[in-house]
Amino acid sequence: MSGNSHVYRADIDGLRALAVLPVILFHAFPKLLPGGFVGVDIFFVISGYLISSIIFRNVGKGSFSFTDFYMKRVNRIFPSLSLVLTACLVFGWFALYADEYAQLGKHTAAGAGFVANIILLLESGYFDTASEMKVLLHLWSLGIEEQFYLLWPVLILTFRRSRRATLLALLLVIAASFTANIYYIRIDPTVTFYSPVTRFWELAFGSLLAYKEFHLTPRSGLASRKHHLMSLAGLSLIVFSIIYFTDRNFPGSKALLPVIGAVLVIAAGGNAIINKHLLSNKLLVFVGLISYPLYLWHWPLFTYLRIINSGTPPNHVMLMAVILSFSLAILTYYVWEKPLRYAQKKGYTAIALTILVSLIGIVGYFIFSSGGIQSRTFVEQSKSQNFQLNTHNWKYITNENCLNRYPFPDAKDYKWFFCYMTKNEKPEILLLGNSYANHLYHGLHNSKFFRNKNILSIGTCVPNIADSSSLTGNHPCAGDHPGKQRELIRNIISTEKSIKLVIISGLFWKNEDGAEKRLDDYIEFIIDNGAIPIIFYPHVYPGFDTRACFARPFSEPVKSCHVGIKAYKEKVDGVEDMFARIHKKYPDVEFYNPNDLYCDKSGCNFVINNMPVFRDGTHFSFYGSDRVIGGMIDRSRVIESVLK
Repeated sequence: MSGNSHVYRADIDGLRALAVLPVILFHAFPKLLPGGFVGVDIFFVISGYLISSIIFRNVGKGSFSFTDFYMKRVNRIFPSLSLVLTACLVFGWFALYADEYAQLGKHTAAGAGFVANIILLLESGYFDTASEMKVLLHLWSLGIEEQFYLLWPVLILTFRRSRRATLLALLLVIAASFTANIYYIRIDPTVTFYSPVTRFWELAFGSLLAYKEFHLTPRSGLASRKHHLMSLAGLSLIVFSIIYFTDRNFPGSKALLPVIGAVLVIAAGGNAIINKHLLSNKLLVFVGLISYPLYLWHWPLFTYLRIINSGTPPNHVMLMAVILSFSLAILTYYVWEKPLRYAQKKGYTAIALTILVSLIGIVGYFIFSSGGIQSRTFVEQSKSQNFQLNTHNWKYITNENCLNRYPFPDAKDYKWFFCYMTKNEKPEILLLGNSYANHLYHGLHNSKFFRNKNILSIGTCVPNIADSSSLTGNHPCAGDHPGKQRELIRNIISTEKSIKLVIISGLFWKNEDGAEKRLDDYIEFIIDNGAIPIIFYPHVYPGFDTRACFARPFSEPVKSCHVGIKAYKEKVDGVEDMFARIHKKYPDVEFYNPNDLYCDKSGCNFVINNMPVFRDGTHFSFYGSDRVIGGMIDRSRVIESVLK
């Protein structure tokens, strides 16, 4: 066993700085360091190395105690965490709408329970809140670390009598976790990002290094040419990752570079050239010492600015936020974290901190379960608009009526899939297309004319979607999805002769790649099966969160919810000729332009009568859906005759 393995290494604090600084710069200025997020992977390696070093050392001495181990973890982690969670909840009381505050409460409870990564994974979906608007999103990494801390001591103690068994267990964890990482990155990058199963290999690499130092080849402390090369190579891998990586398909195999880079730097030892002359620099060491509270503070500050600004603030504002993050981190470290961490009565401190964080988690859960405490004054005053803007209020995505009546096992491979119907009976109206069809459901169901009709919304891929061979990446209609979905819907149309009206919306507004032929074929099939189609024109949408059009605490409206006529003409002119040719061939088919309900010769208004037409950047709100469907009913020549 290495005699100096427990000696403080300033270069590791410098490596912490090299991890946290790119993360902060990436979150503040994404284009500046596109791969800055790999700093989290470096943190994982450092954590795995340091924690495993402590465990191996104490197990070797026969002095390992779970109570002592977790007491030190609590005193290390809970002081800064409790302060940041409390500050976020207090500021959120004054700054956040009910749905935003409820989500913050949920994430506070998850963060206090160290399951933030699991909660974020479970709530990810098509209509989920954008990640940059989640105040405590960054706690996902803390969750993975704490889950590792819970399992790792048990694993090491289980195999403590056999070094070979311990090494084998380490290698198996790395192999299994890395294999899962490679496998799932192709299937679901979100799972790969948040799951401990696909992330443990990064911490285990640090543990493997600790094992090597304690059981195989203890480091002498002297630096040879090999160690200098290791430190240079490690730094090169890290810098390359920070500069050239993007977050597409990450972690995956790409994560190997920063992980191996961190392992090489640590393994090189404190006297290697990079470690001694760069990472042991006093400024970097100082940043490393405050890196934990710095990491905790920066993301909530950035996110609150984005929420208040309803988008990305100007660069000078983000720079001020970076400076404020450092200031709060320094104060937190010296005034709060350090005194508690090194308090004389460590056991009592750990108990008090555990109670404090537990209470904060309970408060967070209460805020979540109460719906964000809607009795707050400014929430009451904006209740009607905020209800429209809360995407979680949209309940027309899937239900048992549809899923049981039209089972579609392949839906599990779709990023999102709509299957919703009013009653478990034969449908009378088919709402066909992607989310731009589904956002009409409320208007149909809420209208006097359609209220008693059985409406089926199903699908993901619009009828004129490009061939699957031209779609790549995570597009929900890539691969053979369009064919399988169309087969399902064609079977429904041909079997359920109760369907008399098919509303198609969400069409691509550029007639290319055979789009017209596909739409023509679909219309012919619908008509041959006794139904009449109504085709919606592509709709003009804001492209930004329409909350930006309304005043909120600490901010006046920051966006104009009016766009010029160019946007209208672009969408409508793109399909006008195609629709004219199809109408000439099928005179009974109706074409409806929803844009006429909120656009005129001067442009399009996304707020009407102080109500948002859109609930987010692209989908109609309840109000907008009602307004559009009302206009369709008023202007239709066929609806009444078809559904009488």
